Amino acid sequence: MPRRTHKKSRTGCGECKKRHIKCDEHRPRCVNCVTAASSCSFEYTTPASYSSGHITRAPSASSRQLDGSTPATPSDASGSRPVQAFNTNLNLDHLELFHHFLMDTANTMADEVHQRECYKTIVIREAMAYPFLMYQILAVAALHIATGLPSDRADHYYHRATELQSAAMAGFKIHEARVDKKSAFAQMLFSVLVGLHVIADRSRTRGLDHHGFMQHFVHCVRLMQGVRVLVVDDWWEEIRSRPEFSPISQTPSLGPPYDVPPQLERLKDLIGNTARLGPEPVAAYTKAVDHLHWLFAITGVPHRSYETVRLVLAWPIRSSSEYLTLVEQRRPEALIILAHYALALHFYRGSWVISDSGIRLLNAIDAELNPDWSSWLDWPRELVSSAGTLQDARQDTNMTNMQILDPQLEYATT
Repeated sequence: MPRRTHKKSRTGCGECKKRHIKCDEHRPRCVNCVTAASSCSFEYTTPASYSSGHITRAPSASSRQLDGSTPATPSDASGSRPVQAFNTNLNLDHLELFHHFLMDTANTMADEVHQRECYKTIVIREAMAYPFLMYQILAVAALHIATGLPSDRADHYYHRATELQSAAMAGFKIHEARVDKKSAFAQMLFSVLVGLHVIADRSRTRGLDHHGFMQHFVHCVRLMQGVRVLVVDDWWEEIRSRPEFSPISQTPSLGPPYDVPPQLERLKDLIGNTARLGPEPVAAYTKAVDHLHWLFAITGVPHRSYETVRLVLAWPIRSSSEYLTLVEQRRPEALIILAHYALALHFYRGSWVISDSGIRLLNAIDAELNPDWSSWLDWPRELVSSAGTLQDARQDTNMTNMQILDPQLEYATT
């Protein structure tokens, strides 16, 4: 009797491939593995069509016109480039994540309705043209879902987020060397979303001690600073000149002198004491403090708290690489400035992206700062603590469960 043939599953699980049987590709465990009570894992593969820089799909019978012709490739509103069809690996997981981004995640990216709509329209249009951005959008949506689930169910979405980001990075590397005015906005968005992804991924910070969390945060900032190096320095004016991008690219106009609490003004005294270090550190600290003053003035922190990420991630992007190097060297002045940024993050803890990052960062700094400099942290401590709920970081260097506190606090006096 001739052997029955079947269509090969190229994206099936590893166990079915070993057994040379057809996999139904159901996730997280396929039917064959459930029946056999065996482990089931899927290896995410980057589509081969990435070699051309786009994900494409060969026309199928269902995609042909009634007369047998293939429909024309659609173009964006400007007609400047084709919008490529999505790839053959598209599945219900992708559709679930895409729907979640449109209905939920996009609403957490900005405060104003027109900004949120930009994420649902203009950003999606860019993602259709640049698949590396689409993969990253789906990865962020997977993270967003994971944050609202118990750990036994969240791990599946954390795993999916990692797979999708790996595919996104593979596609991005192809485009990285050829930024132009057409792709600049997509690449800027991608870089921002990658930084956001790393901050929001709780699976990467679970169980980290203070030193580990500090290293993780510095890594996040390095990623976000890549935005300026890769795109912003050369293409920012081009991005700003496009009116359709303005809801995301435009930031509120506010110049010095900034109206900030006196405790922030004291940071200028801190910089004045660093002249002995030379002009480079002084310049790095001055820039970091100026941008920190801008952030507090533009957001109204600590009088206001937020549930989105807009503006709060501008400070890491605006700070210099030289300043971040001083943080890595654990220079006390750099850590003190960073502690005040941690305070700003704390007032964004209503965002699923930020969550407890502010208080974890403040505790990490408190653990690593020489006690002689400890008084500089009094104001951040007072604003994020109540009746001693900010634990003494030097007594518990492995603290991982951070208490989230009431945001409605007035300025503390020193």
